[in-house]
Amino acid sequence: PGSFAPLRNVTLAMETALKLIERPVGVDGLGLFYGPSGYGKSRASQYVQNKYNALYLEVFDYWTRRKFCQSMLFELGDANPRGSIADMMDKIILRLQDDPDKLLIIDEADKLVDKGMIELVRDIYKAAKISVLLVGEERLPDKLAAYERCQNRVTAFAMAEPSDLKDAQALARVYHPRIKIDEALLDDIV
Repeated sequence: PGSFAPLRNVTLAMETALKLIERPVGVDGLGLFYGPSGYGKSRASQYVQNKYNALYLEVFDYWTRRKFCQSMLFELGDANPRGSIADMMDKIILRLQDDPDKLLIIDEADKLVDKGMIELVRDIYKAAKISVLLVGEERLPDKLAAYERCQNRVTAFAMAEPSDLKDAQALARVYHPRIKIDEALLDDIV
């Protein structure tokens, strides 16, 4: 019993992040973890964050370029980020260059693509030379295709999968460890 269940999508997110973290020198370190809403991508990404002490940034629909930079700096420890977008980008890059082994996870990354802000991520990735895992909806790879300079740097990717019987069994043990649920019932629920 506990709060972690070894679900398929947790494993997929971990494997994708590990490919980025352990990539050979000279291999691009941009990754995608994508799939339909409700498949547990954000939870799986948060597990990866905790496991690898990664930076985690969740993008919101109302964000502007300035808000993206301010939020990124806040995650990097700046309690009161200020300056032009260019100045904040320079600060972000400098801070990330100090820890090139750091993994950056950006959740809801498709919103950055939709707003034409994905180039900010590419600039950060390219200048700081860190690993970046973009997490988003199932159309993220298609949307990213419009930005060839980003898409051709993707070296690791995984599509989240629907839950199966093993996932349901694992979740049953976490949420109701003292209740035995028949496998046939779990299979019907799945």
